[in-house]
Amino acid sequence: MKKSEYDFIILGGGCASLSLVFNLINNKIEDLSFLIIEKREFYTDDRSWCFWERNCNNYDHLIEKSWEKWKFSRNNNTSYHEVHNYSYHYIRSMNFYRKALKLIKKSKNININLGETVLETTIKKHKVYVKTDKTSYFGKEVLDTRPNKDAFSNKGTLFQSFLGYELKLNNNNFEVASIMDDMRINKKNFIFDYILPLSKNLILFETTFFSKRLKSKDFIKKELMRKLKKYDLDNNKIVREEYGVIPMGFIKKRNKHKNYFYGGQIGGAIRASSGYGFLRIQDWAFKCAINLKKNKSFLSHTKEKRIIKYMDKLFLNLLIDDMSISPKLFFNFIKNISPKLFIKFMNGNTNYLECIRVILSMPKRVFIKYLLK
Repeated sequence: MKKSEYDFIILGGGCASLSLVFNLINNKIEDLSFLIIEKREFYTDDRSWCFWERNCNNYDHLIEKSWEKWKFSRNNNTSYHEVHNYSYHYIRSMNFYRKALKLIKKSKNININLGETVLETTIKKHKVYVKTDKTSYFGKEVLDTRPNKDAFSNKGTLFQSFLGYELKLNNNNFEVASIMDDMRINKKNFIFDYILPLSKNLILFETTFFSKRLKSKDFIKKELMRKLKKYDLDNNKIVREEYGVIPMGFIKKRNKHKNYFYGGQIGGAIRASSGYGFLRIQDWAFKCAINLKKNKSFLSHTKEKRIIKYMDKLFLNLLIDDMSISPKLFFNFIKNISPKLFIKFMNGNTNYLECIRVILSMPKRVFIKYLLK
């Protein structure tokens, strides 16, 4: 018979909740009970998590590949970036999942139920009740990490939709990680390719759309196959695929309750103007675990600084107003700031002065035109 009462219940078993698991175990939090409810029956190699970092002691065992140089291109113009002591790191999601599941299996106070869908949550007095398609649970607090595009404001939100194939090659001619390759516009969509040479015989080739509406896998596949054919890669063996949609915007205002918390994408972990979130999730997971150890309570994501929020709104509104400027906007931005500042911007670690430098790197006419509206 399954246990029905836990101190803490976590809805969703993705990057945010499993990152919290790593930190719960690292901090030896063994006096509190946790249940993770995940609708997937099993995990697949469905994601690539990449980030820039100087020292990666927490992730060394999971990093599969690192690059000391990366590039961007538009209209046959290429800009290379490299920063002393910084690398661009790649984590394969399946390795992340396996490690987390292994730790959960060894743990006496953390459980995960796969193949179970949450139907309803109800808050009554000092308890939160969770009803699933199999049974019901109750706990002191709930952390909701389930992705939900409807949690984002309809105004000022773009969607980053991507489809990628990991391909087996006879000879890999790609050496440098291409973060935004061949930036282009097609039917009011901003498109670029994301190309990661993983080994001598493996490459991840991904096509990404920034658009006002999310794009289906089949829609992106046409453009992805066109680019693969251009590189003579369309007949190579597909090892795996990854498809996803990242809302780029701001969370709607919602009713707050002291027993109900949000984490991950719907908790505000994703940088609105870039879609990056892995390191922000790790920072939150570390702080959340510390708070659980000290105060026996979950912790919400840190609120965005006003200047960061303003800059993100500026970026998003510029793109929404005129998507055709996107390639020029991004490429000028990449060329006109230092690689180190670019990294700080993507991760959301810029200070006020650096934010001003980022804004000034934009095409002047476009920026002034927007401010005069």
